[in-house]
Amino acid sequence: MKKVKTHQARILLFLCIILFPRLSFAQENFFSGFRQMEVPRNTIPMGAIWSDTGPLGYGVLDSELEVSDSYSNFNSDANKSFKEGLSLSILSFLKVGGGYVSSSNLNIELKSIKIVRVVSTDVLRKNIGNSILYEAIKAEDIIFTINKSKSAELKADLTQKFKNISIISETEYENTKKIETKGVGLYIAYRVVNLQKRNTSTKKVKFKSQTSSSTGVIKFSDTYYINYNNYIVTLCPCNILSCAKQKVSSNINNENFIAENQNIWLNQCLNNENWTITVVDKKDISEGQPKETKIFAKMPFDIWNKIIPLSNKVKSDGIEINYLNIEHLFLDVRLVNLSGLTYMTFKGNNEKITMVKEKIKVLTFRPKGDNGW
Repeated sequence: MKKVKTHQARILLFLCIILFPRLSFAQENFFSGFRQMEVPRNTIPMGAIWSDTGPLGYGVLDSELEVSDSYSNFNSDANKSFKEGLSLSILSFLKVGGGYVSSSNLNIELKSIKIVRVVSTDVLRKNIGNSILYEAIKAEDIIFTINKSKSAELKADLTQKFKNISIISETEYENTKKIETKGVGLYIAYRVVNLQKRNTSTKKVKFKSQTSSSTGVIKFSDTYYINYNNYIVTLCPCNILSCAKQKVSSNINNENFIAENQNIWLNQCLNNENWTITVVDKKDISEGQPKETKIFAKMPFDIWNKIIPLSNKVKSDGIEINYLNIEHLFLDVRLVNLSGLTYMTFKGNNEKITMVKEKIKVLTFRPKGDNGW
């Protein structure tokens, strides 16, 4: 028994020797690849292509970004040094147009930050071979310490410069006042990466109708689905067909009028309403149950070249994106005069749909020169 315990202790010691340096290294390199901004900004064009003069264009929508939880662990020497540099950047930002800052002793303590990252499947796959503004550090919670006589001026300036800032506490000590803020939302560092394709795998799949029949009874469904691997994808023109049903119901006693106008009504409803696309990732149970995402999109019934994002995962060797590629899918929609019932059927076998898994290598790109970033 004693030998077993000794053997277990040796294994534990061996694991500590191997793992602890790696954990320390990971912590010290948390900010590896990020470059501190010379001039912090309230907004930056995340996802924009990087050129010699900086990012080009307006970047991506907020819905195409992922924001991490607050990060406040600056214990390692490398992180402390980086934190001090970020604090100086914020001080430089505040000095612009703020005379009180240059004439008083303002101290800044960075309490927590957030990491903003591009997660748009479309942006990532279309920019393979390019360098893009991929990640950024956003200052969120900051403690300002200033001479009491200047504190009112500082608070007024903070409110003017940061739209979503809130002051959560004020503490006086002798001649100084400590002002703790939340929601600063100032970009203070960024990371540019070059995206390179590693490999791609595809699998042909088919949508199925949820319409079912038993003992002479047909249960119609407006929903079509794919259940493959870890994903369930459903397509439903629910709002479109609901719009069409109302038009049918209001003319329920006039079959000829319905037949003559159903295509017009469907086109009107297509223009005014969205499809509902639901993606369930059965493997992602980070919130206690499979992750479900709803996408609302404008699409015709004759669908060409539609990409439906499934998942986007950052891994140790790069990024893995999974998406559904609808090269072509034609849906024949029929409005049936059975108490205002509408149903949708496939027409023909000309659907071309694939599940795609694409692995992308991410290389940190070091911007050259002094271009204000």
